[in-house]
Amino acid sequence: MSITPEGAVKTIVKEYLRSRNVASLSASMSNPVGYYRMHVPNGYGTPALDFEGCYKGRFFAIETKARGNTPSAMQNLIMKAHQDALGFSIWGDDAETICRRLGEFFDHVDKLA
Repeated sequence: MSITPEGAVKTIVKEYLRSRNVASLSASMSNPVGYYRMHVPNGYGTPALDFEGCYKGRFFAIETKARGNTPSAMQNLIMKAHQDALGFSIWGDDAETICRRLGEFFDHVDKLA
């Protein structure tokens, strides 16, 4: 089975999170400094972005897209709610840009610790 363009972005983001010692249930590690989960859409429950997590006590969320795609109105509303609550919430259609911005957030949090 081939991976979708959005799936390729998600794979790179997951690798980056692991490189920063951020764990998930499917990628556990010893002494993680953060944790994330991925939303599995099925039509039931509360809408969410692709990744939601916590890094050293700070909330982050990421919506990944295939190149050229943009978030839905609901996804924009969710990101605004996160940002209004002082969470870090971004979207992107390019894994390199997402990882760079996430790294800037993690580096900022590291300076606060």
